[in-house]
Amino acid sequence: MADVEKASERPKEKSEKEGDPHLSLVGIVGDLPGSVSQANSPAALAAGKTSEQTVGTGADKRTFDVHVPKDWDGKSSLPVMYYFNGMRPDGKHEPESFTGLSDRADKMGFAVVYMHGSNPDNQTFNNGQKYFANDTDENAYLNAVHDSLAKQIPLDENRQGLAGFSQGGSEIYNLAATNKWVASVQSVEGYMTGYEQPLNHPVSEQNIHALHDPIIPENGTEQVCAQADRELQNLLDSMRFGGEGYFDPKMMLHSETCEIEKKGNYIEPQRYIVDAYKKADGINGDGQTTKTPDTSIYDFRNPATGAEVRQITMQVGTHGWAGSSDHSGDIMIIGQPNEKVSASDEMAKFLLEHPLVKEQKPD
Repeated sequence: MADVEKASERPKEKSEKEGDPHLSLVGIVGDLPGSVSQANSPAALAAGKTSEQTVGTGADKRTFDVHVPKDWDGKSSLPVMYYFNGMRPDGKHEPESFTGLSDRADKMGFAVVYMHGSNPDNQTFNNGQKYFANDTDENAYLNAVHDSLAKQIPLDENRQGLAGFSQGGSEIYNLAATNKWVASVQSVEGYMTGYEQPLNHPVSEQNIHALHDPIIPENGTEQVCAQADRELQNLLDSMRFGGEGYFDPKMMLHSETCEIEKKGNYIEPQRYIVDAYKKADGINGDGQTTKTPDTSIYDFRNPATGAEVRQITMQVGTHGWAGSSDHSGDIMIIGQPNEKVSASDEMAKFLLEHPLVKEQKPD
């Protein structure tokens, strides 16, 4: 894909008087004892290695991992993918082997930052849903990580992208809306909640989703609620025609899930993502559809800016990382994730092929 015109440098941060929501953490991260800029010199980021880093101190202390590509010369600017993991019931950080992103980074020349969830019990992020709510400012965390990383390596400011899996894939959509330095956003089995900040600037977006994902359904909460209604109607019909009542565990599960999600944990249908990003990117029309036995790929482009919205719908597979042999991050494994699509390959290419989009000024 053709490169867009080189974007301007990242806008200066707002002053404290303007009420920058992450100034308290970002503005001081380089001056705190034990912060990244002091605790880790540039030499700590060795090519081909992954190292743990820290931002903040005390109650604001957060960690993250950084993988630098093996052939990096220590001088060239690097595109960066900031990856947000899915829910981990065991509370452990997601292993690199789950996504294989570090391997792709080594082959294609970009850095990967593995963000760590603010809830230590399950490594989830404060994405606005009641179930995951806490007092953490995830936007401050992201910007602190970005700024501290910029002090250690030269960043390709045109190719800084967010990526996430499952619940982490919902967090990135809110962060992309509030940070104009983000060039691209990508999710695997992710979703939007409807609680995101309005997206009022162009960002290229790609989502990869299994059509039959039972955890994050293609049509979101409305699909779960419709399923519960159908199962209830089947039960009533059976009783009406002389059958005995029976206990349907699926109906109970779907009914309870429906009520929980409607009361603060709503999951928007996948089409909501496409519609939101098409609008922000100034894209009209139906785009291009490519179908294979395994996938349906929908591409929407703005030829004037290079912005793209891309949805890969997989006909087979469930809630997991497509193409990965490590299923440690899969939740409630029902079948296997799609093995014929490599989410890591698709995401690596998308990051590198979609630089920061300049906003179009009205005539």
